[in-house]
Amino acid sequence: MVVRNPVLQALEGSEPFISGFEDDDVQEGIDDLLKQVKEAITAVTSLLLSTRRAT
Repeated sequence: MVVRNPVLQALEGSEPFISGFEDDDVQEGIDDLLKQVKEAITAVTSLLLSTRRAT
């Protein structure tokens, strides 16, 4: 059974939603926010993998 981490699920779910605003000139800070979400996905994934290896 695969148990998904709710934080990772939320981040991965928000990425495509936020990406939909990339070409919207009215929205400010989308590129930075998307970069932060992608970095957080990488960090959480890395943390989860290292935790699984330790057990």
